[in-house]
Amino acid sequence: MLILFLFILIYFILFSYLSIFRLYSFGSHYYDLGIMHQVVYNTFKGDFLQFTNPHKIASSLQASEFNLQGLEEINNLRLAVHSDPILALLSPFYFIWSGPETLLVLQSFITALGAFFVFKIAKLVLKKQLLAILFASLYLSFYPLHFANLFDFHAVVFSPTLLLGGVCYLLKENFKLNFKALLFLFLASLTKENVIAVVFLIFLWAFWRSRKKIYLALAAGAFLYFVFVVKFVIPYFAGGSFFGGKYYTFSPSENLRRFFSKSSLDYLKNIFSPLFFLPLLSPTNLIFGFSEILKNTLSSNENMRNLYFHYSSALFPSLFISSIFAVSKMRSYNFKKILLFALVFYNLILTFQKGPFSYFFKKYRIDWERLEVVKQLSEKYSDYNLALSSTGQIAPFFAGRKIFVDFLFDPAFSQVGYSKDDIIKRAEKYKLADVVVIAAWEIQGELSNYYYKKLKQDKDYKLVYKNSGIEVYERKK
Repeated sequence: MLILFLFILIYFILFSYLSIFRLYSFGSHYYDLGIMHQVVYNTFKGDFLQFTNPHKIASSLQASEFNLQGLEEINNLRLAVHSDPILALLSPFYFIWSGPETLLVLQSFITALGAFFVFKIAKLVLKKQLLAILFASLYLSFYPLHFANLFDFHAVVFSPTLLLGGVCYLLKENFKLNFKALLFLFLASLTKENVIAVVFLIFLWAFWRSRKKIYLALAAGAFLYFVFVVKFVIPYFAGGSFFGGKYYTFSPSENLRRFFSKSSLDYLKNIFSPLFFLPLLSPTNLIFGFSEILKNTLSSNENMRNLYFHYSSALFPSLFISSIFAVSKMRSYNFKKILLFALVFYNLILTFQKGPFSYFFKKYRIDWERLEVVKQLSEKYSDYNLALSSTGQIAPFFAGRKIFVDFLFDPAFSQVGYSKDDIIKRAEKYKLADVVVIAAWEIQGELSNYYYKKLKQDKDYKLVYKNSGIEVYERKK
C-alpha cells in the first residue's frame, strides 16, 4: 500500500506543478479556466454559481445596442450552460487561496485519488495485491487521463474518481445498497449532466449483477433526473434550449455517418488501444461507458473526439473496470503480471510519444516579466464590482469578479455553432467593461485584429498602460 500512496503523491505533485506551469505560461484560457474560476469565485463572494454568460452576450446583444445599464442581465447561473453544481462545493477552498491555482491543484488531487479506487476494485476482483497495484499504476500512466487533467479545469474531470468510488463500494458490499456508494454516485452526477446518464447505466449494471429491484428504481430515478436537467433545468436558466443539444440529430443516417466517420473510428482506436482493447473482452462491464461513447462519436463537434480535451473523462471508469474483469477471466497469474507490466510500460511510452509530455515543455515557457506584470495588474484591478474584459490567455488572472467579458471569442467558434459573421457582430462587447486588458501576443489573424482595431479606435477608451506586451485601456470618465 505504501508504494501505491507514493505513486498517487508523485502524480498529484507532478500534475499540480504542470497545471500551474501551464497557467503561468499563459497556456490556459478563458475557455474554460477563466469561466470556472469566475463561477467558484462568485460563489465564494456570495453570488451562487454566477458567471458572465458568453452565450447570453452573443445572443442578446448587438454591437449597436450596447449600453452600460443592467449589466447584471448578462450574468447567469452556471446551470444555463452545464449542470455542474459541484463547483459550489469548491468555493470554501478559496478561503485558503482565491485564485485559479486552487482549482488546478484540486483537480490533480481528486484525479490522483482515482488510482486508489482502481486499486481497491482490482484487489476485490483479482484477489492479488500486486495486480491491483499494477492496475492503479496503469491508471496513473493512462495518457488520456493526463490530457483531461491538464486541459484547464472542468468539474467533469472529478467524475472518474467519484464513479470509481461508487462502483468500488457497490462491489465491496456485494451490491448491498449502501450510503458510500450512493454518495459517490450522487456527487458524480453533480459534475456534469452527461455523468447522470453514466450513473443511470451503473444502476442498470448493478441490477444485472445483483437482480435487486432497488437498482431498477434508482436507474429510473437517475433517468428522470437526467431528462429533467437537460429538458427543463438548463433550458430554464438559459432562456432557451440546451446548449449542448445542438451537436446532435435524430437522423439515423446522419448518426450512422458520424459513428463510422474516420474521426470517430480513430477516436475509438485511440481510447481503447492504450489498454490493448481489453475492455472489449468484457462488454457487459463496459455498459456504463456506452452513453459516453455515443455522446462523443455522434456529436457534430469534432473536439469531443479529441483526447486533448476533457470530453472522455466519464468514460475512463468503465474502461478500467471492464479491463479488470477481462483480466480476471485469464487463468495464468504469471500471464496477468506480464500483461499488466507491459501495459504500464506501453502507457509510459505513449505519454511521451502521444501524451502531454510529448510537447509540454516545448510549447510552454514562463515569461517571468510578463507574468509579474499580469499579477500586478490583477491586484490593481481586483475590485469585485469592476467590470473588466481581457484576452483569453490572461483571463484566468482577471476573471475573479462579478462581471467579466472575454475580449476575443472561443477559438473553436465554428465547432460550437458560430459563423465568422456572428463573431464580427460581437466585436464591441468590450464596451460592457470599465477596463480592458490586452495581451498583444494573442492578437493574431483577421478576426482578432478586427476586434483589436475597434478598441484602439474607440474614443471612449484610452490607453493607460503598456509594458511587456500587455496593454490596459480604461473607459474615459
